[in-house]
Formats: sequence, structure tokens, C-alpha cells
Amino acid sequence: TLSSDIYPYNLSEIADATIKLLKNPNARIRLIPDLPTGCDIIVKDDYTFLMQSSFDVDSVNYIITIKNTPYLKYLDDIDSRLREIQDSPNPIKEIISADDESELIEDKIRYVIRCKPCNLYQVVNTLFKRVPGFRASISTRNMIVVDSSFHTREYDIRQILCAWIKNRLYEKRAWFLRELVAKTTECNMLEGKAFMMSPTNLEKTIKIFRSCKSRDQIIPSLVKEYKGHVTTSQANYISELRMYQLTDGEYKKTLELIDKIRKEINDITETVEKPEKIRDVIIDEIKTIKSKYGTPRKSKILNLGNEEAVNISVVQILTDGSILFGETENPEHLSSDITPIS
Repeated sequence: TLSSDIYPYNLSEIADATIKLLKNPNARIRLIPDLPTGCDIIVKDDYTFLMQSSFDVDSVNYIITIKNTPYLKYLDDIDSRLREIQDSPNPIKEIISADDESELIEDKIRYVIRCKPCNLYQVVNTLFKRVPGFRASISTRNMIVVDSSFHTREYDIRQILCAWIKNRLYEKRAWFLRELVAKTTECNMLEGKAFMMSPTNLEKTIKIFRSCKSRDQIIPSLVKEYKGHVTTSQANYISELRMYQLTDGEYKKTLELIDKIRKEINDITETVEKPEKIRDVIIDEIKTIKSKYGTPRKSKILNLGNEEAVNISVVQILTDGSILFGETENPEHLSSDITPIS
């Protein structure tokens, strides 16, 4: 059995990265997971991250408030592990009490740690090391089945997006080709209808309708009357009309509809023949999805070794074409090839 943990990313960031790859397939991108619980993220390398509970420190009253744990599945581990640590021969001596106050705040996780006068950041670090539910390592390389062969490969998020783009381009082109066939067929039917309802042929068509007792008689009669100009399919199409629809007004409406469909056929043909047109359509779809469903990032991105969280929402790597989504107030902690957006 193959199992895969694909960690969530921010939809808006995924949309921007996908658009960047559609415009430049060789672009290098870097995306950081965005956890729905709002826990913090520490970047270790390109594919490995730590998800960590966020916390507040009250240095006056020596209180640590831990919130936004990595995943709800760790909650039982947190409660039991905190009790085990404090009841063990090797407790965290600085801690006076550790209380789960999550029930006091609806749909929120909160642990309040009251301490003796001490370095609270050292206590936090010790807690994160000894309590599995406060910090966990994740990898963003996943085993993925990408085609009908059911062969699996290890993909990172960029490779997953590239595989999606390849498949989406194929599907979108196939959709346009189906539309082209449908529009061409419809136009052909309307052209036959217009021919049989033209001023020179309308009286003959009405006469055939009146002389025939059923549709089964109308179809061969029309084909025979307009031999070489009308197909059986076109005759079948117009035979569905009622007598009151065989008018000059209906003829003019048909001509207008033919012009409209011919323009649509030209547009679709141009799109199918130019791959960049299909890319533009997909980009517009992605932008629409982003505008409807995109949300701000929930998980802050922390710099390893910093005691305090760095507020991040948008960062771009400009020197080599890569992008890292997030915004930092402390650019000196970022790698040298990352420059904050002004």
C-alpha cells in the first residue's frame, strides 16, 4: 500500500507559482507549506521543514502561551506528554504549571505555561524538544502517481505543478478541439437550414412540409429536392421545425447565428493552433479561482535560530528567478539570494 502525506499550501501562493511556470516553464520556484492550524514553519532546506506551535511570551509574569499546534492529531500526545514530563524524575524545573485552556476559546488551541523567573525562550525550546505535539518535521517530497501507467515517482511541489500544467494543457486543448467539432457541426446544420429557407427555396421547402405526412417522409424529400446541396443530416435538422417557423424572420436569425458561430470557430481554431493562447486561458481561470477562494497565509515562516517570530507574508527570490512567498521584516536572516519586494 502506498501512502503519501501531501502537506497543504496556500492557494493564492500556489496560483501565483503556477502562473509563473505557465509563463516560463524553466522558472525556479520555491513554496513553503501553509498549515490550516496556523502553526509556524521553520525552513530547514529546500524540501524539509519544521512545523511548530506559535507562542506568546509574557516576560513580566513569566507566562508562555502556546497556540496553533501543528495538527489536531497531536493533541492527545501533548496533554499526556506534559503530564509525563512534570511527573518524571527529570521535569522542566522552571515550569510551575501547564494548563490546557483550549476550552476557554472556541475552536482554538491554547496551553498556558506558568514559570519561575527564567529565560522563557529556553523553556520554550525545551518544551518543543520534549513534547512531540509542539514541533514536527515534514518533507515536501512525495510519492505521486502522475499517469495511467500507475508508476510512482518522488515529486516535490514544483514537479507536481509542472505535471499538473502538462496535463491541464493537454486537457484544455482537447476541450477546445471538441468545441471546434461541435461548433463546426452546428454551423453545417445551420448552413443547410439557411439554404432551404432562403428566398429562392422557401416556397419549395414549405410545399414539401405540407405534402408529407411525417418527418420520415420530409427528410428524403428534402434531400431529393436539393440533391447535391443538402445532406441527410441537414434535412433531419430542419425537419424538426414546425410550419410556423418557416419564415423570412427565422431565416435572418439563422444567418446571424451562422455569423456568430463562424467567429467562434475562428477564435477556437486560432487558440488550438497557438499554445500560448491555451496558456492564457488557463492563467485567466487560475486568476479567477484565486480571486474567489484565495486567502492570506496562516503559517508564519520563522528563521531557524531566531528567538522571536519573523512576520512573513511575501518574499521573492529575484537573482535567479526563484520565488519564495512570504514577506519579512528582517531580511538579514534570509539567504543571500533572496530580496524582499519593495
